[in-house]
Amino acid sequence: MKITSLTVLLVCFLLTTNVFSQDINHPKNIEWDKAGAVNPFPDSTEFDRIYRVPPPSASNDWLLIQSAIDSAGASSGTNLVLLEEGTYLLANPLILKAGTHDNVYIKGVGPNHLMNSGLSTILKFDFSDPDKFRVPAYGGINAAIAFRGGPDVTIGKVTDFDPSNNRITISGAENNLSPGDIIRVRSNLASGCGAYPCMGQMNRIGKIISHSPLVIELEHDFSLTWEQQEVYGGLNLEVHKIDALQNVGISSLGLETTGYISDPLPDHFVCKDEPSANRSPHGHHILAFRVYNASLQDLYSYRPIAHHIYMIESFHNTISDSFFDGAIYRHGCSGGHGYGVNLWRKNTLNLVENNIFRDLRRSLVFSRGVHKNVFGYNYSREIAAQTGSSIRGDLSSRNMYDSGNLAEGNILDRILNDTYHEQTYTAYKNAYFRNSTYYNYLENEGGIENYFIGNQGEFNGNHDPLSIKADLYAFLGSETSTHENSSSGYSNPDYLLDITSLYHHGIPAFITRKDSWNQNYTWPPIGPRLHVSDPPLTQDIPARGRYCAAYNNYADSAYRCSGIPASSTGETGNSLE
Repeated sequence: MKITSLTVLLVCFLLTTNVFSQDINHPKNIEWDKAGAVNPFPDSTEFDRIYRVPPPSASNDWLLIQSAIDSAGASSGTNLVLLEEGTYLLANPLILKAGTHDNVYIKGVGPNHLMNSGLSTILKFDFSDPDKFRVPAYGGINAAIAFRGGPDVTIGKVTDFDPSNNRITISGAENNLSPGDIIRVRSNLASGCGAYPCMGQMNRIGKIISHSPLVIELEHDFSLTWEQQEVYGGLNLEVHKIDALQNVGISSLGLETTGYISDPLPDHFVCKDEPSANRSPHGHHILAFRVYNASLQDLYSYRPIAHHIYMIESFHNTISDSFFDGAIYRHGCSGGHGYGVNLWRKNTLNLVENNIFRDLRRSLVFSRGVHKNVFGYNYSREIAAQTGSSIRGDLSSRNMYDSGNLAEGNILDRILNDTYHEQTYTAYKNAYFRNSTYYNYLENEGGIENYFIGNQGEFNGNHDPLSIKADLYAFLGSETSTHENSSSGYSNPDYLLDITSLYHHGIPAFITRKDSWNQNYTWPPIGPRLHVSDPPLTQDIPARGRYCAAYNNYADSAYRCSGIPASSTGETGNSLE
């Protein structure tokens, strides 16, 4: 079968020459432009072997697919597992393990969602017995698809750091370290995170400089973590070698949970309190535990029990071009239900870009020491936070030692840095740049040097937005004129911001792509203009265009997009509502 892909065409749209000349202006130690998979999902011609899975049967197809994954992993080179059109029913998890399934990619013929009028491959997971999906990672997690890294090995404590060459000195044994090894640096003294200490980062060894003392040169900048541990007072940083699953991916698939609840599901996500005895385990669609260089793209994920994607201690991965639609309540309103993408515990330099989220409690969550990740140009709508919740927000930071993360160009219901977990001032230098919120809700309850600039939405919280604005300009080293966040849009010609993006060097492909909704977007698309002579920005992004073009027939009237009638799935207009 020929592997199909979306046809992309470049479109001409109105951009001034000044926009093209703009470049990133941010501190070198943040490295947002390096976020995401090191290598993209390979083209069909780049695979050494293709393992074709037979068409779906009438029963459990788990062995068909897992056997193909195992065969691909046992062969040398970079290999593809290719699924046929149709719906595969699985009663067990698909698992890719470090050392066994590196360099294995999985692909269908297309996701089953309203934006795709062509062929589709669906993986339908039967959670009638959730314990069958128990994956032995991080104490045991239920997941439909598990990308599973291996154990960690303690190397020693960081005793010194030289910022001029990005080298750390470690008091410990070498433990067979080699260039290219993935390491985790964490503080065992960072409080408030339970059994697994929060603060730290993932990194990769570039060179081994000496063996006695042990000095290694890191591929990625370490200065922000070193600075952070000094701010919080000697947090005793420790280095661990990680057995990471590397160079994997999944693409062009629909994912669906079935069989978990016998009574009819509500039309929208609800948080339903029931006695503890009636509650059942989580069931994530995708678990990524200690993974390096994965591409998760072009997915339609429909109503998992807990998270669509749960990522832990992973490094340089991309989640893109996907639709995360709804969630099943798990018989109780405790945390961890109704999440879209959750970056949890020291995830570093991951990119979550150009995705759609709807009907969830939290669309984008980052917490517990996540470091220098980027959330860019995502669209989130129809958020279902329970009444009375103090942590309403579909882009949510928990302020638990998270450092150097960026949210840029997103259109969301709400943005929130919460202190619900009593970690009031442990977030460090996270930035919110050129985002738009529907409910005028930019909440900063705590954190040290969190930066908000060029956002559309009323600022609520404990910090003066003017001081935050000034801090950000000092942070960026920019000499541009002063600029504030806006609560009334950017029609005022005095609103100018001469920085295009904090992580894209040029115009990204998803902005210039011509797709079914037939929309043209300026660059940048969100926030104030760059110069007085520039035309107004579109204040719209492709992810919203996909939502509007495909979902307008099905969305509640309150969430339908203006500019297109309810009976149409054609072109979108420029206005938000």
